[in-house]
Order: sequence, then C-alpha cells, then structure tokens
Amino acid sequence: MRSLAYSSSLVLLTIFACNGTETQNPNSGGSLVAFGNSGCKKETLANASRRTQAVTIADAGVIDYGDEVAGLKCFAWQTTGPDIVRISLINFEEACGAKWEGKAQVDPNGALTLGLVNPTCSIALCGWCIYDWTFEVKGIATDQNLPVAVNIDTCPGQQAVKTTNAELPLATQPSGILCRYANFFAIEWQALSLGTCGTVGMPCMATSMCSNSDGSTTQTCQGDLTCTDNGDSSQMICATSCVLDSDCGTTGVQSCQSGLCRPKSAW
Repeated sequence: MRSLAYSSSLVLLTIFACNGTETQNPNSGGSLVAFGNSGCKKETLANASRRTQAVTIADAGVIDYGDEVAGLKCFAWQTTGPDIVRISLINFEEACGAKWEGKAQVDPNGALTLGLVNPTCSIALCGWCIYDWTFEVKGIATDQNLPVAVNIDTCPGQQAVKTTNAELPLATQPSGILCRYANFFAIEWQALSLGTCGTVGMPCMATSMCSNSDGSTTQTCQGDLTCTDNGDSSQMICATSCVLDSDCGTTGVQSCQSGLCRPKSAW
C-alpha cells in the first residue's frame, strides 16, 4: 500500500519519500485489543481523495473534536467495557514516513504502558508529522485513576525512546480529554503543508515558516482570531477571543482564560 519514491540500504535508517501513504500496523500482544493510526496528517489531510477519511479519522477511532483540538496535543479516553478503555493520543509529533505498530501492557500495579514502534526505522525527509493514535486496552481497573506512559521508539536500538507520562482520572471521569499546546515546530510543518497558517490553533502569519504574502513582518491571524503565545513568548499561535467558556466550544477541551480560549485541563 505504500508508494515509495526512493530508498537506500546504505544508511542505518530507511529513508522514504514524503509522499508515501500511511498504513495501520496493529499488534495484538499484551493487553491490546485494537490499535488505530491516522497516518501523517499533513499528508492525509492534503490528499483530496482521502479527505473525508482523514478528517473523521475513522480508522483510528478518534472522536472528532474539530477545531477545538487544533494546535493541541491531547490524551482522550473513554471506558468501553467493564475493564476496557479506549485511549486516543491526538496531535502527537513524530518523524514522517514511519510504519507505526502499537503495543500495550498493564503492570501488576495497574499502570499502563503504551508503545509505538517503527520496527524498520523508516523515516521520511520532510520535517515533522503530526499523528493521532488510538489504543483499546483490556485489563484496566476503571474505578481508579490510570497512570499512562507512552513510549515512542522511532528506530529500535539506534535512537533513544521518548516517553510521555500522564494520569487519566478514570475514578471520577469515565471519559474525558486532557490537552496542552502541541509541538510548535510540528504544527508549523503541518500549517505550511496544508495552507492553514493564521487559522485557529496554528502559527500566526509572519512566524518562521508562515510568511505573509506581502512580506510584512507583522504577526497576524485570519478573521477575528488573536495572535498570542502558547506559553513560550517565541511561539505565536492564533486563538479565539472569548467571554464565556461556552465561546470556546462544547466538548470541554478549552476554557476562556483572560479573554482567550486556551487548554482547559493539561496532564
């Protein structure tokens, strides 16, 4: 299913062209019931023939939060059975061209480890990609909070494993979402590829990869959006103005903070 422009067996990493399609690679070991992979979103969203699939991300089983998660990196979860939880990792940044496999394991203390492995070390020379991944996992104590560790292994044995930790409040919330701002450099690559610079959650115009067509250095956003920082004064993104939390959407992803919509609950 993957279309490759070139490859090389002379390097440690297999390098693929950026136009390769993404495929799902479920792994049924351990506690994993199902695994879903959206593929590189700057590619799937740019492909008009797959646009409906990419927007709904049906293959990955991700709830469609729409623009409310634009520019945010999130853990979303939903209890789907007495001991089964679906966990969605939304807008996680990683290398392009990877053939991700999912793994899951619950330890004796109830903590969950989610693994993402690119076993062939395949990458593409096209900057960052943003992915949505979903794991449905069994053997979860749904009456207590769930510590989660996400281990991302881009090239086994040759690159360090990246770990992200969170605690999901299953004891009080059978479903929910926790978000923080996504990797700024990854959303720059996506905005540049999709032509979404200056839209909600994306970098402002006149940031490093989102230049104004007239060459202006004034940082602006489309429409009535406001250019503001994401907590780092050097990283400017577009946000919705607000008076009430309801101005920021209906799913509880964001709340109104000092007149702008920002992530409501972080991990």
